[in-house]
Amino acid sequence: MKRTLVARNAPRSKNDFTVYAEVVALRLSEDPLFDPRPPTLDAFKADVAALASAVVAAATRQAGLAAAWRARAAAVSQGLSVLHSYVQGLASAKPPEEAAAVIVRAGFSVKNARGPSKRAFAVKPGSTPGSVRAYVKAAGSRASYDWQTSRDGETWVSIASTTRADATFEGLLAGAPAWFRCRSLTKDGASDWSAPLACYPR
Repeated sequence: MKRTLVARNAPRSKNDFTVYAEVVALRLSEDPLFDPRPPTLDAFKADVAALASAVVAAATRQAGLAAAWRARAAAVSQGLSVLHSYVQGLASAKPPEEAAAVIVRAGFSVKNARGPSKRAFAVKPGSTPGSVRAYVKAAGSRASYDWQTSRDGETWVSIASTTRADATFEGLLAGAPAWFRCRSLTKDGASDWSAPLACYPR
């Protein structure tokens, strides 16, 4: 049986990385699914708070502050690695149909099972503020596609189906994580929903 894996795809920009870490800290602190809490969570939350302060300070461009941010970011990255392992352990103990939900509820994304090859489903920030573009591998010349978005990985909202293998989501909160999934519809019926992917709109 293939395991459902936690993706290690934290955003690269300072602000998005900080928001990403804050979301993980919040989810693991408040969701009863993660009780008892990971033993490293309190230290991680302190590192995230220090990182948020360092981001603000680094914006002033004073000498030495960029180095301070890098040190804080390194501590948060190490903490994320430990929490990845914690969430992976929980997900691996669940049936496949429940494992993805555990990962998403923790604030992480599900790793695409296809590995380094071209993703069957991908999302990225759109060209306008608060928008996201989603793409899926075409299922055939007569296929259509259903698309959904979620703020918490549990409650899903649909947008209009398309006959193209891509869609635009608009009106999203810039800098806040949102999750997306899709399925194709052909003459043989509807496919399973894709594993959810997270994106941070600009």
